[in-house]
Amino acid sequence: MKLNKFSMLGLIAILLVPLISQAKQKDSLYDELTKIVYACKNNAILDVVYVNTSRGSYAIINQVGEMIPMENVKSASGAVYKSLHPDYTYELVTKGKFAELFADNKPILANCISE
Repeated sequence: MKLNKFSMLGLIAILLVPLISQAKQKDSLYDELTKIVYACKNNAILDVVYVNTSRGSYAIINQVGEMIPMENVKSASGAVYKSLHPDYTYELVTKGKFAELFADNKPILANCISE
């Protein structure tokens, strides 16, 4: 099968479009991800990955060996994230460089401050 110059250029363009859009997605993804490590009471550590997109703000924590995705909900002050999974009652409350993690409305990790 012979391809003329224009057909060849069109084929190359079609093949490059997914690669270019994927590269742009990777760049924008890194702009939206932030990992923060909090040092908490009793020498505990709270690792949080924040994901900010045009659709909303999210946090991902590692609790009891499991990744827990959380969604930002309205709050009067600071940011509050609640577990997306209905079986979990985790709530992450942050304000400035401070954070606390609750389950069943009881503090699990308290007096956390970002390093």
